[in-house]
This record gives sequence, structure tokens and C-alpha cells, in this order.
Amino acid sequence: MDRETARWFYETDARLEAAGLLAPTDELPSRLPDPLERWRDDHMREPLNTGEEMRRGVAGQFDLIRNERAPYLYRHFCGRLEESEAGFREARRLLREESRGMERGSLTAAGLRLVAARR
Repeated sequence: MDRETARWFYETDARLEAAGLLAPTDELPSRLPDPLERWRDDHMREPLNTGEEMRRGVAGQFDLIRNERAPYLYRHFCGRLEESEAGFREARRLLREESRGMERGSLTAAGLRLVAARR
């Protein structure tokens, strides 16, 4: 996670909530002004494995076929979108927006896609 990606995440959340597209949540997120510090406070209260640690763990047990960064943040919103055609369209739009941001370099990939086979 980096600052600009965290900013995109929180601005997207606020925009979707203001538009009435997201169901309310009972989580009490941090309201720190810096988006990266807010992300860390909201999502990293417990230590997380890094992508490299996960890759090494999988590679130690399986033959790693593919290792790539992938969109992930859009999934956070999907669970709060209404289960309808409109919700589905918004989920697809969010995936495209995150993917395009990654392609342009304005967003850092938060997802890791590993494909492996048994040895």
C-alpha cells in the first residue's frame, strides 16, 4: 500500500457512500487525516505476511507457475454493493478503475495472484 492508493481507496469509499451505493458498515474506521496512516490503522492492526513471504511459502511446497500483482481493493466494496444489476455494474467499474490505475502507475497493486502446481 502507498499513500496515493490509500487516498483512492478512501475517496472511492466516500464517493460510493455519498451516492448511496454502499450498504452501511458497523466498522469504526480510523479518521486519521493521512490516508496511508489511516490505512495502516484500519487494516494492519495485526501483522500481515508480505507478498514475498506468501510467495516463498507457496514456492516451498509447490511449483510456482505464475506470480503477478493483481487488483484487490475493489473487492472491499463489492461485499457492500447491492445484489442487483446496478451493483454488478458498479463492481465491474471499480475493477476496471483499479486495473487502469495500476496500468498507468497511479495505483499500487494490493493483490497477489499465485498459480502453483503440486510437485
